[in-house]
Amino acid sequence: MAAHVTYCVGGLSLCNSIADTFAEKSPVIVISGAPGMDERRSNPLLHHRVRDFNTPREVFEKITVASAALEDPLTAFREIDRCLESAARYKRPVYLELPRDHVHSVCPYDHVPKIETFTSDADALRESLAEAKRAINACKTPVIIAGVEMHRFGLADDVVRFAETNSIPMCATLLGKSVVSEKHPLYLGIYEGAMCRDSLRKYVEESDCLIMPGAFLTDIDMGNFTANLDPGKCIDSTSESTRISHHHFHDIVVSEFVRGLGDLKLKVPRRPMLARPKGTEARFVLNAVCEPRSARSRRGKS
Repeated sequence: MAAHVTYCVGGLSLCNSIADTFAEKSPVIVISGAPGMDERRSNPLLHHRVRDFNTPREVFEKITVASAALEDPLTAFREIDRCLESAARYKRPVYLELPRDHVHSVCPYDHVPKIETFTSDADALRESLAEAKRAINACKTPVIIAGVEMHRFGLADDVVRFAETNSIPMCATLLGKSVVSEKHPLYLGIYEGAMCRDSLRKYVEESDCLIMPGAFLTDIDMGNFTANLDPGKCIDSTSESTRISHHHFHDIVVSEFVRGLGDLKLKVPRRPMLARPKGTEARFVLNAVCEPRSARSRRGKS
């Protein structure tokens, strides 16, 4: 998604929305116009300028993951690549500022757009998955808490397949709502610490293995920090970090970790499902063994 705005007053009016996309991990490309470089030489009093010509970029630096003022054709094209890569990798907004006398600038060298492929450190990924496998195989009451990044990185189906294959109950964070269909037989509801119903809170917090892909432990997702989750029982992977119990693993791509979980051969005990409150559409059964999503799709077409 991209937002095109006029210089300063137009861009600054967008700040609240862009700060929100940063907090909720939505990649938005902000492209702002700017006075031409030649116009700035005499420091003119432009009616839409605030303080100085750098003000918009300095403001957006605080609420984006990357920013660039495209003032020099020699570096502009690499700066565009850098910002777009950051948006793709971190699923957060970036800011590009284009002076109006550089709109038709041509790169002074043969520029090939950089296509970055993000891959995990192979050893770190292998060891993290091995440790996750040991933790899951040793547990008795696993629960998945799916977070917002499963939306952002297109991993919702991978998480659901992992849960279905191993019959692991699932819930979601508030920001991760709809990662799992509310009608899914393994779905428990929204976990939000003291803000969720007591039976769900107890069911989740008594788990001896919490698998939390893409979940950020923010105040809103953790019920104003009323959640009582033991870090020593958590398998936690996001775009920013991967942690299993108290062990931290670096340079791991969250999509590779989540899909790696789905490839593990696990021996997961089946846990009795939590009773669904009356009046809801989803039906939960004891020791549910779920039909894979692909099978349900085929049946629906027949």
